[in-house]
Amino acid sequence: GIIEFRNGSFFYTDMSLNGSFVSFGDTGETLVRRSEVVLSGRGVICFGHSVESPGDRLVFEVDAVEH
Repeated sequence: GIIEFRNGSFFYTDMSLNGSFVSFGDTGETLVRRSEVVLSGRGVICFGHSVESPGDRLVFEVDAVEH
C-alpha cells in the first residue's frame, strides 16, 4: 500500500489482491482492496488480515493539519 498527502489529507491506497483492513479507533474495520481511504484520527492498517488476526500492521495517528 501507499500513504500519501494530497489536498490537505492523508490517503492510504491498497493495490493488493487480498486487501487491507483499516480500523479507526473503536468504529470497527473497513476492507480496502484496490481502492483508497482517507486516514484520520487514530487507527490501524492490517495488511491482508483482520485486526483480530496476527500479522503485519501499521498504527497511525493523524493530527489536524494547519495551513
